[in-house]
Amino acid sequence: MKYVPATICLLALAAAACLDEDSGRSYASFEEDYLAIQNGTYVGPTFDVGSSADVVLVDEPDLALPPATQCSVDGTAVNVTFVNKTGSAGDVYWVSHDCSQISYGPLGVDERRAQGTFAGHVWRLYSPTVGLLGELVVTGPEGSELTFE
Repeated sequence: MKYVPATICLLALAAAACLDEDSGRSYASFEEDYLAIQNGTYVGPTFDVGSSADVVLVDEPDLALPPATQCSVDGTAVNVTFVNKTGSAGDVYWVSHDCSQISYGPLGVDERRAQGTFAGHVWRLYSPTVGLLGELVVTGPEGSELTFE
């Protein structure tokens, strides 16, 4: 989360009120408030909304899925079980033969999922808020357990 000063929020509210003909305030009065905020002399109304009056939380943008550095190659067909021991939930991605990444859905913390795949296939666990959590290459025999750590 990022923190945005309350003065920015006040400006946004003032601008919205300018568009509201029933606000009872003229554009000039909001302009005066804006100039007072800029030079630090604003003494307008205060609001008792608790300790969060100074900040407003704004969602962080999601982190981009980084490009794959290793593509899948085909080997023997196997069934494996993915285990997420990273401490963060994420989405499982298969890295194709041309290194594009295909989502196979979420995998929660300590969750296990059976998956049909091939030896030589690359799998990634990614969280949009944390980033890349792990990358595995299938090498084991049928029934292997592959742990993202």
